[in-house]
Amino acid sequence: MCTVTFVPTAGGYRLGMNRDERHARAAGLPPAVRDLEGRVAVFPSEPGGGTWIAVNERRAAFALVNWYPLARVRAFRLLGVFPAARALLEWAWDGRRLRCASHGWDVRQWASSGYDEPGAQRSRGAVLRRALAAPSAGSCDWLRRLHRSHRPVRGAHSTCVHRADAGTVSYTEVEVEARRVRVGYVAGPPCRGTQPVGVEIGCDDGTAQWAARSTTPQAMRSPALPAGSVR
Repeated sequence: MCTVTFVPTAGGYRLGMNRDERHARAAGLPPAVRDLEGRVAVFPSEPGGGTWIAVNERRAAFALVNWYPLARVRAFRLLGVFPAARALLEWAWDGRRLRCASHGWDVRQWASSGYDEPGAQRSRGAVLRRALAAPSAGSCDWLRRLHRSHRPVRGAHSTCVHRADAGTVSYTEVEVEARRVRVGYVAGPPCRGTQPVGVEIGCDDGTAQWAARSTTPQAMRSPALPAGSVR
C-alpha cells in the first residue's frame, strides 16, 4: 500500500512517496548511496534487501506500487521516470500479463490500498486536485503537506494512512535537478511534522565522478512549479 505523487519542474522533477505497511512489519532503513555494478543509486531499503523507490546518477527513478485488481493476486505497478526523454512509464502486472503505459509529463498520483483501493484513489485524488490550487503547488513544502494530509478524515482513505492494523510508516522524497539528485526520508508517519533528512549526489565538475553528501531539511527546499507544468 502506498501513495506516489509525481511533479515535473523546470529542471527535472519531484517524487513524494508514502509507504504504507502493517504495523508488525520490520521498519525500513534510510536512503544510502550504493554502487550497483558501476551504477550509482540512492534508495531506502528493507532490512533484508530490496527497496520500494530508487533514483540513479542518470536521474532516472523507479517506484513500486502494490495493486489490488483481484483478490489473492500479488499484482504490482512499477513507475519509471526518465527526465532526459520526459518519459513517465507505468508497467502493470496483474498476475498473468505485463502491460506498459506511457503518461504525459504532468502532475500525477498513484494510490493503492488493500482495504479499499477505489475509495482511496478517489479520496486522495480529490485532495490532490484541491491542493493544486495553492500558490505553492509543486514545491517541496507543498509535497510534504500533501503527503501528511488527513483529509477528508484521518483513516484508511487519507494520504497519510492510519488504521488499527496498518498505516503510513515512512515518507520518501526525491528531488531531481539538472546536476544533482536529493533523496530525503522520514521514518514514521509524515504527519508528525518531521523534516526529511537524507542524501544528495551531484556532479560538480562535469565529469562522471559523482560525490555524495548528507542533506539537511533546509537544503531540501525548492521553489514551486513553473507556469504551465500542471495539467
